[in-house]
Amino acid sequence: MNINTKLKKIRDLLVGLFEHTYHYEASGELNRYIVWAEDMEGTPFYADNGKKETVMQGTIDLYTKTEFDPLVDQIHEALAEDKISARIASVQYEDETQLIHYTWDFEV
Repeated sequence: MNINTKLKKIRDLLVGLFEHTYHYEASGELNRYIVWAEDMEGTPFYADNGKKETVMQGTIDLYTKTEFDPLVDQIHEALAEDKISARIASVQYEDETQLIHYTWDFEV
């Protein structure tokens, strides 16, 4: 699977869960949205003296005003179902925007 196909897999999964999903940055003033971005190449798989598989790493960020937002579980479960390696890297409350900010690190 090539790099763009892997990244589109992330995009399609997130857009399928929630319409307010953006690549790199959100547009407009929203109280609930997802932003995702690829960050770098992860550790590739090598065999037979060559690179056999490229791994891309990135982040998924959910911003919400809803405490115990069900979208947190939906994202987490969808990543697991699609066998995308991911972990929640941080959860924080942002005073300035009054949004809860969840961040997942993923590899695909």
